[in-house]
Amino acid sequence: MPFIAAIPPAVMMGVSAGVSLLGAGIGAIGAMAGASQQAAAANAAAAAQEQQARQAMQMAQYNATIARQNAEVQYQMAVYQSQVNQQISAMNQSMMLGNAEFSKVQAFGAQQQYEQGLANSKQQAIEAEAVRAQGREEARRKREENEIRISQIRAKYGASGVTFEGSPLVVLADAARLGEVAVQDIAYATELQSRKEYRAAEIEKFKAGFSLIEKAGYEQEAANFQVKAKISEYEGNLYEYDQAIAGARYRIGLNQARLVELGGQQEAFQYQAAAQQSRFQASAARTSGFFGAASSLIGGVGSAVSSMKGYSFGSTSPGGTGSIYGASFGGAKSGYYGPQPIY
Repeated sequence: MPFIAAIPPAVMMGVSAGVSLLGAGIGAIGAMAGASQQAAAANAAAAAQEQQARQAMQMAQYNATIARQNAEVQYQMAVYQSQVNQQISAMNQSMMLGNAEFSKVQAFGAQQQYEQGLANSKQQAIEAEAVRAQGREEARRKREENEIRISQIRAKYGASGVTFEGSPLVVLADAARLGEVAVQDIAYATELQSRKEYRAAEIEKFKAGFSLIEKAGYEQEAANFQVKAKISEYEGNLYEYDQAIAGARYRIGLNQARLVELGGQQEAFQYQAAAQQSRFQASAARTSGFFGAASSLIGGVGSAVSSMKGYSFGSTSPGGTGSIYGASFGGAKSGYYGPQPIY
């Protein structure tokens, strides 16, 4: 084409260099745009990972707080229940000891009743013997009284001159018999009264024996109450173990809460490390884009410089050395003005 042939070589060289620089600029812009997109994506990922780290830490702290509260509530309930059980055991122990003391008092009372029963039995025996003695004395006095009466009857009969034959003798015999019957009746009544007193003495002794049985029962009851008091004491000691167990479980709960926190911290650290890595990738993408753009620009400038090598701008004559219209390649002059037209 004639107009192309008419374009000077220097102009063509400038166009070529401009095209190279334009391509380099476009490449640099594309590299920077791509790097910016990669950096933005990496920053978005980093922001999401940082948010995940915060959420993981908040969730771990929330779970740890709940775990601590549960451990605290369980510990307080266990301690309260243990203290209540200890108080109940102490009350039972005190009550059992009180019952044991009361049973001992009852046993002592039973012993006193036994001794009093023996004393009553001895007193009844003494009274029985006294009744016998009194009966013997009464019988003796009755005989004497009878003998006096018979003597008086005899004296009266003797004073009247009556001999002791026939009716007088019968009268004396009857008087003597009646007097003796009275004496025997007194002796019999006295013996019965004496036996009654002896029987009462035996009954008192027998009742005293029951007091001994009651005493043994009260003593056994006191021993049983003492055993129950000891059992309550042992149970109270067992409830002390419950407090120690509750304390150990409370520490376990706190340690588990701490482990939850540490797990959340570790998870948050992983997310933060991933976020830092994403931030690093964003920075690397920007740096890579910058260096890519710089490389494109340098390559474009290099291409432009290469296209301009071999031309001389020191002469204004066409085809001469340093002419702005001609180019010298390897020192040879050329009159090339571009593609030659075909006629």
